[in-house]
Amino acid sequence: MQRKEIALAPLVLAGFLLLLPLAKVLSLHSFFADLGVFESLLYRIAVAKEWQLAFFGHAQGFSLIYGELYAPLPSGLAPFVLVGLQAILLVLPAFMFYRRFGVFTAFVYVAYIPLWINAHFDFHFDHLAVPLLAGFYIALMDRRIAWAVLYAILLMLVKEPFALETAACGVLLSWLGVKGKAMNGDSLAYSERRWLMAGGAGLVAVGLMYFYFVMHYLIPFFTTEGGRGALESDAFDWLGHSIGEMASNIVLQPHLILNEIFTTPGKLVYLAVVFGLLAFIPLLRPALLIPAIPLLAISMFSRLTNYYDYNTHYTSGLIITVMFAFVYGLPRAEWIWERVHTWVGLRWRLGGGG
Repeated sequence: MQRKEIALAPLVLAGFLLLLPLAKVLSLHSFFADLGVFESLLYRIAVAKEWQLAFFGHAQGFSLIYGELYAPLPSGLAPFVLVGLQAILLVLPAFMFYRRFGVFTAFVYVAYIPLWINAHFDFHFDHLAVPLLAGFYIALMDRRIAWAVLYAILLMLVKEPFALETAACGVLLSWLGVKGKAMNGDSLAYSERRWLMAGGAGLVAVGLMYFYFVMHYLIPFFTTEGGRGALESDAFDWLGHSIGEMASNIVLQPHLILNEIFTTPGKLVYLAVVFGLLAFIPLLRPALLIPAIPLLAISMFSRLTNYYDYNTHYTSGLIITVMFAFVYGLPRAEWIWERVHTWVGLRWRLGGGG
């Protein structure tokens, strides 16, 4: 098979990923679930100038920008634009993966089930995490630390839980700075290490402060029911009734967390989908998975099914992180495979099988 024919596979998948969400809207002849909710939200922000709705229930800063985009759209065209733009932004990193890592990685990305679920599961601002995290990792690859910091800061404006991912991006920057190694293993200059650690510390501080401010002041102020955004009581009250109490129980009683995960089949399925579909190769580069830890923890700690149901949009913040860990974990996986293959072959010959 020629290279052009091989390259056609991810292009075809990307085309379907773009077209099928639009076909879904067209076939229903109406708004489906959350798409209708967000259309109403954007209409009120754009037309009624109720900007405070960007912080009602959740802190979704990008809804203000989307409101400006939504305002001039004809009502019949608006749902197609929203869903189509979501699909485009989800597909966009495929071209980056193709350019940086080749056809195989681009194909794995566009064939990754969580990506398709995020493209087809209604409309949510969470999809913005995918291109922003792609920008973050690419900037980190190119050692453009200021750009990496900018992408990570923009990430927290998607929704309040992503502020924790912003802080985790800072932990990754700091880790690379302390280790003195770039993502590809090359040694870093002293100035680069210093900027990585400074940028990382800044992201940790900004992410955590923003999360605390939004959860304790901004969302309760603009939400008439006094909601707490991502920390809805039904999902996390078994851990405690404040962020401090939850953190204390997580650190001091980890056995409760492990028991919760291993006794909930849905959470095991979630992990199998996120990592198992990539043959668990991302786990071979755990440092690159640091940004995924907060959102993965939210899914594992929650007792509301939708948080750990792989068939929802809650995997959006994991897709790019897991994919980069997969790409950089491949050489190590190949090394392990070669060693296992050699060992099995040797045992076979010694046992008289060859």
